[in-house]
Amino acid sequence: MGQAGHRLPALPGEEQDDSGVAQRDDDRHWFLAGAVYINRRDSALLVHARLGSSSWTLNLGHPLAWLLLGVLAITLIVLAGLALAGVVDLPEKHGLFRPCPARNSRE
Repeated sequence: MGQAGHRLPALPGEEQDDSGVAQRDDDRHWFLAGAVYINRRDSALLVHARLGSSSWTLNLGHPLAWLLLGVLAITLIVLAGLALAGVVDLPEKHGLFRPCPARNSRE
């Protein structure tokens, strides 16, 4: 179908040339400068994101998208609560530029 479905089959009366496909403008479903997609009539859960060449975004018009976001939020809140209560030990944060002990010792 092409990037973001830009080569969907043409509907009757939409054909502009002999290719049988039509360019559809769905700007009304994209919000926040093309970062958020909301279309309740679209059955797709994941759609090609407009920002980035090969990334995907959730269709926030799909009920399952809100369920997935809710499960993710609850999981993060529960993990943070367990870590604060001392039940779960989260791994220590190491920076990207942490010095390697073997390289720093010049013995």
